Amino acid sequence: MIMATEDLHGFTSPYSGIAKKLETPLQIGLPYDSGAGELPDPYPGLFTALWDTGATSSAIKNAIAQQLGLPSIGETFTMGVGGAYRSKRYLASLYLPNMIALPEIALTGCDDSLAISVLIGMDVITLGDFLVNTYKGKTTFSFQMPAARALDLELINNGLPTILMGRNDPCPCGSGKKIKHCCGVR
Repeated sequence: MIMATEDLHGFTSPYSGIAKKLETPLQIGLPYDSGAGELPDPYPGLFTALWDTGATSSAIKNAIAQQLGLPSIGETFTMGVGGAYRSKRYLASLYLPNMIALPEIALTGCDDSLAISVLIGMDVITLGDFLVNTYKGKTTFSFQMPAARALDLELINNGLPTILMGRNDPCPCGSGKKIKHCCGVR
């Protein structure tokens, strides 16, 4: 069952080492008026989504948008590495790994040579809490929607040092001492 966006849901994607890019599976559906009742199921199949904090808006390969029959909502000028170019805009529902449906997201059409199917930009990322952690040389990417509260890592670290890292781990200040003998001392 797909959950409404006002429910708090999240997902975590662990990686075996340091991730060079944050990718998750994603499902796509036709745009849907969220006030019209139960959300429809997405199209069958999974697509690869790249989460990109450097992108203002989310994008989809033109070929995928056309294959799925997503409605075109006009054109826009997009600024890319090669300069400005005209892009189609599509309207779709996105179904994130955390079972949240985003019923009407405007997606910019992009070149079909792009290595991924969908790019998740700041228009979606800013709807929730986005966290990337690289503890012990392994990336963990987490996202939840909607944003639960303001996160202040300084307060979290000062209030709960043993939860975020072990007392016997090297201190992150770089002293070479264990946390329990350095910054973790109370």
